[in-house]
Amino acid sequence: LFVPQHKYAMTFVTVLNWAIIAYLMAVSYSGAVPYYSQREPNQLILPTLHLITGALAQVLATVSLIRMWFEYRLPVALRYEPIKPPMRLTLALWLITAALGIGIYIAWYGVPLQPGPEAPALQPSPEATPQATDEPTLTAVPAATEEATATLAPSATAPLAATEEAAPAATEETSMNDDAHKAAREATKSAERATKRAEDAAKETTKDAERATKRADD
Repeated sequence: LFVPQHKYAMTFVTVLNWAIIAYLMAVSYSGAVPYYSQREPNQLILPTLHLITGALAQVLATVSLIRMWFEYRLPVALRYEPIKPPMRLTLALWLITAALGIGIYIAWYGVPLQPGPEAPALQPSPEATPQATDEPTLTAVPAATEEATATLAPSATAPLAATEEAAPAATEETSMNDDAHKAAREATKSAERATKRAEDAAKETTKDAERATKRADD
C-alpha cells in the first residue's frame, strides 16, 4: 500500500525527532521553566507554543508510522483512510515547530553571528596626563642611597681586610709545613743510606772472617 522509500524516510525522521526531544528539548524546557517563571514569564510563551506544536506533530507522525508499518493487520478503527491529510498536517506542524525553535534561539541568545557592540574609547584620566606627571616623585632616593652606602661600606669591607690579613699567615704556615716535610724526608734518606753502609760493612767483615778462618785451616 505504501512506498517503501516513503515509509523508511518517515520512520527515520520520526525516530530522530523523538531522540532530540528526549535528549535536548525535555532537559532544556524543564530547566528553563523554573528560571523564567519567576523572573520573566513572557519568555515562556514561545517555548510553550513550540511544545504544543511539536507534541502534536510527533503524535500524528507516530500514529501514521504505525499505520504504514502494520497496514491491514491493525483493527478497523485504526485503519483510517485517506492517510495523506494527517501526514500533510504532520509536515506543517513540523515546519511550524522548526520556525518556533529558531525564534526561541533568537529571543534567548540573540541573532546568530551578530557583531557585538564596540567598546567605548578609554578617556585618559587626570592622573595619567603629562601635567600630573611633571613633578618628581623619587626625591628621597639619593639621601637614602648615601646613608645605605655609608652604613654598609665598613661592614662590607671588614671581612675583606680580615681575609687579606689571614692570607699571609696561611701562606707562612704552608711554607713551614713544606720545610718540615722536606727535612723529614732528608733525615729518612740519610738513615737509609747509613743503614746500607752498615750492612755493607758487616758483609765485608763477615767475608774477612771467613777468609781468615780458611787460611788458618790451611
